[in-house]
Amino acid sequence: MGMKRTIHGLGAAVLLAAPAGVYAQQIPLVDGRVNVASDEMRPIFLAGKTFLPGEHVTLEVEYRVDAMRHMYEDRECWSKWFGGIKCEYIKRSSGSGLPDAQVPLAIDMRDKTGGPIAVKALPVRIGQDSYDAEPHWLTSGQSWSIKLQLLDGDVQTDFSKPHRLYGRVAQRYGPPGSTQPLQRRSCSPHSKNDYCSQGEYVVRVVSVDVSRRMEKLGSYLATRRSFAELSSPNVIDEWLRYDVGVSQLVPATLRRKKIAKALLTHVMANYQLTGGTPPLDRLPILGLAKELDPTSPDIQSQVVRTQLATGDIAGAKLENGKTLRELNNRYQSGERSREVMVGYALALGDASAIQLRRRGGDLSQGDVELAAALHRQAATIWREWRDRAAGNRDDEEEAVQGLVGALRDEADRWRTLGDQASLDRAVAALREAQGLLPRERRGLLFNVAADGRHMMAMTTQLQDIVEDHRMPVSLAFLPTATREILDVNALRGLALIAVGGDRPGYRMFDRSGEAVETAVPRGVKLVKAQLSAGQVVGMDAVSGALTRYGATAQLIAEDGSRIWAAAADVAVVVHAGKTGPAQVVGPEGPPSQIDAGSGELQTLALTTDGATALLMRHDGASSVLWTVRLADPAAANAVRSVWRGPYRPDVRIVPTADGSRALLVGHSDVIVVPFTKGNATVLAIAFSDRAVITPAGGSEIVAVDPVMYEGAREVRGIRRIDTAALDGETAQKSWLPLKAALPGGPMAPLFLDGGADGRWLLAVRSIGASSAPAPLSAYDMMGNLVATVDAVDWRPGSSFVAGDRLVHNPAGGTNVQALAFGQSEMTDLPGGPDSANGEPRIEAIPLAGAGMTRVAVVRRDSAGQIEQVELRSTDWSTIKTRALTPPKIEGEPARWRLVRLPIGPLTPDVNDILLIATPLKLPVPIKAATRADYDVAYAQRTVRSVPVIRLAVDGDLAESVAILPMRAPEDVIAIRKDAVIEARESGFATADSAGKLTYLDDCDPLVTACGQVIVYAPSSADILVARQSAATLSLRRWHAQDGGLTETSSCVPCGTFDALRAKDLAGLFPVGMITPAFAIGPGGRLMMPVAGGLKSGTADDMAWTWRTRRMGVPIWPGQHRTVVQMKSSSFQIWNLEQAQ
Repeated sequence: MGMKRTIHGLGAAVLLAAPAGVYAQQIPLVDGRVNVASDEMRPIFLAGKTFLPGEHVTLEVEYRVDAMRHMYEDRECWSKWFGGIKCEYIKRSSGSGLPDAQVPLAIDMRDKTGGPIAVKALPVRIGQDSYDAEPHWLTSGQSWSIKLQLLDGDVQTDFSKPHRLYGRVAQRYGPPGSTQPLQRRSCSPHSKNDYCSQGEYVVRVVSVDVSRRMEKLGSYLATRRSFAELSSPNVIDEWLRYDVGVSQLVPATLRRKKIAKALLTHVMANYQLTGGTPPLDRLPILGLAKELDPTSPDIQSQVVRTQLATGDIAGAKLENGKTLRELNNRYQSGERSREVMVGYALALGDASAIQLRRRGGDLSQGDVELAAALHRQAATIWREWRDRAAGNRDDEEEAVQGLVGALRDEADRWRTLGDQASLDRAVAALREAQGLLPRERRGLLFNVAADGRHMMAMTTQLQDIVEDHRMPVSLAFLPTATREILDVNALRGLALIAVGGDRPGYRMFDRSGEAVETAVPRGVKLVKAQLSAGQVVGMDAVSGALTRYGATAQLIAEDGSRIWAAAADVAVVVHAGKTGPAQVVGPEGPPSQIDAGSGELQTLALTTDGATALLMRHDGASSVLWTVRLADPAAANAVRSVWRGPYRPDVRIVPTADGSRALLVGHSDVIVVPFTKGNATVLAIAFSDRAVITPAGGSEIVAVDPVMYEGAREVRGIRRIDTAALDGETAQKSWLPLKAALPGGPMAPLFLDGGADGRWLLAVRSIGASSAPAPLSAYDMMGNLVATVDAVDWRPGSSFVAGDRLVHNPAGGTNVQALAFGQSEMTDLPGGPDSANGEPRIEAIPLAGAGMTRVAVVRRDSAGQIEQVELRSTDWSTIKTRALTPPKIEGEPARWRLVRLPIGPLTPDVNDILLIATPLKLPVPIKAATRADYDVAYAQRTVRSVPVIRLAVDGDLAESVAILPMRAPEDVIAIRKDAVIEARESGFATADSAGKLTYLDDCDPLVTACGQVIVYAPSSADILVARQSAATLSLRRWHAQDGGLTETSSCVPCGTFDALRAKDLAGLFPVGMITPAFAIGPGGRLMMPVAGGLKSGTADDMAWTWRTRRMGVPIWPGQHRTVVQMKSSSFQIWNLEQAQ
């Protein structure tokens, strides 16, 4: 028994004893053999057997070589007397006992002609070693692999390059380092005192992995291929068609089906039936595909249709009749596989076409009725297959497409007859087909009208805002109440923003769109602030105190004239006066002191890691930039002067992200200063003093300037992004144009890093400048475009449809605009600049109540106090105006707050406008770890008598005033009868008349991330709370009675919510745009993603009324129409009346 070794390699060749027919069921495997007598590299397997790039073969090698056998003679005598009697010489030989490792097999891969290998191989072949002088691989005692690579860029040239496996017993033998030439002479005839070798290596194929080749088959077929090319054994070879079994090849059925499908796709893309004579190669390639997959209904149908197109009606009829009989028998016997269902439906359609062609111009009414009946029967089969395929997206989609095609073909047949009954049948078939397919429209939906008649979309691609696709950039919308951007850590994806509105203060905004409250106390106003290791360092605008706000507030300096900077990633702050040394304050321990240079301090900065401080000083004529290594500022060379130049009072210091250089940013240029060796580089990039310049990783910078120029004219509006990649003493500059202009001014956008997906975020409060406004489009629920408008300062939630009118609230609240459908001139209601608390001075709000649509126009004074509410009809005429006087809470001045439901789809209330008096000074937020702790602290708050005003929207703004007990009027989001509902930091809660506390949702946001939420008010006495978390969807409905709320139902089918798919769907929308993956429509109808697609129906039971295998973000689950955002640039409208 010989010794066996296993070798893994890419591309294999074995001897295939070829039976009759290329696609025989089984092919015997014949071993390859390498005889030791041959000194040449020869094919291991018989001629004609090749292997191709992308095939990974595992070989078993059996060692049967008897190398370096010693031949000698022994003298044998009948008697040893007298020196031997009757003696003769016996020819003998003895084995060397050499192991296989010392008599290795050298193998090589060469092209079909025996020339050098034509593709890249791994590992790299040995050019020459102690065993063999030619390029080769040596077998060894362990597993190893030979890889003929099929690289992405070489598929078209290398895919069909055949190779053969060559081998010989190596030229030398012995242990490595002391090898000797191998004697190959035969052991017969015998040669005294010589050496010979005999035997062979036996090579067997164990398996062949063709996954890489299969993966790239589609790329190869991306180029039109002829039948001669595709039928070559160098394209679809034995290793693609067969799997290696025990001593034989067995058909690879599943792989053959995939190849056949790929060939069919290639035919449909490159050899279409266009009405004339079919391309010559169409039918042969289909025949090749059919040989690979004889049972494919799609290929069978295309063969018949091609025969019909060539005029071979008899052949088509024969082929189709045979298929129909077989599939009908299988169908009648109860088989319902895809092969039977799809094949039967297609064959019925083909039979109709054959019927009409066979009769030619001699068609009778009976012929047409028979053809229509065949399509109707095919439609029945498709419907059954659609129902059976529910949950399998590909099969269900195929069934819907097939059903639509059958209905259209049936309609075409009836239409040819022309009588009224036939035309009615045609219309009925077309209506059913229309209901099966959605209407797709361009744009990102952001509003559906309260009456469900119209919807509104943004047609700019917000998820790909930059024209240059090499830098993927998406928009991220800052919270509505954002008043100012104070700092940005681009590499950590964080921004520090100041917000106004109901809860003024300072928040951190991240890539998830969350605006997290910081530790800065309410009422504190910062003149400058920076993010530092997750904390906020800021200077009080009133007292001038420089403070670090974390778990506790740490006073750093009291002098309001200090110049300071904070490191982004570590808790280090440097501050100094105009003269004298600077102070370094770390996360702990006493402050230290650094000094660098003389002269007056202009500005200073810190690298992001806090390792280096940068100080710019001047003596009136020149400025000097000093660097100080903070780890040991007293060490030699720790303080260095790295740049000197003319005095520039406007300079800003921006360290690069890698901490190796500083950018000195002026109005007309940027000077790049290396900290160590090298000269400063001047980049001729002009920026205004409002430009946001951010390090973008390594030594790259990104700049966004809100002021640009067209010639000598200043253009306010951002039309591009500037980038500069610093390389040594040069800079590669580029300008990336934007698809939509962004407003300039104090709300200039900023960059947040690409994160795991590599996509950068451009954080903005709004888009659309006067020089290039943002395009909005209004559609009716059938998908017809009814109006377009160019909007300035647009953000999600700022625009809506009311009746037959588009209404827009530009960010900043300076005015309200309205445009009637069919008109070009907009009506403009002026307001004024933002109020002191950041609330818009004028704001339009959609209302829906008592079966009618209204618009409320709310006006505020410069302090943010609501002073007037107007009720307008959809024709924009004023119905009623109500003036309001400032409220008081138990004698203390307060302000009116307009109450709105969180992410509510329609209105702040259904039948009225709700205004609640809110204290001018808000209480200190409660810090608690759980709901229980929060509730204890919340109960300590004083109960106060709070004025509430309801303004009816169904008539003349009739006023209803009430005084209700509340602990936190600023938290109230709704009042149902006398039940006050609060949006606490611990969740949505209400207390009944006895003080019993009830939470309306079952997630504690103090303990876990609770995700998106919708609070919906289906009636004046009901409220519905839905919350989407990372793993689940919960939905609970409550009814107000006897001073409290009682739960009336919960969501029965929410357990089928597909949370993973919901997470994927969130990427269709910009960050900061509220995008739950479920939607609630009129009457509390629910639509959500489930396994296999989307479903819509009532949340109280399992009565789903509509479903589709397609996946998207539900927008509007109406009773007659449903709207789904399919991509970030398109949405679909489904007609539910026809889709059942």
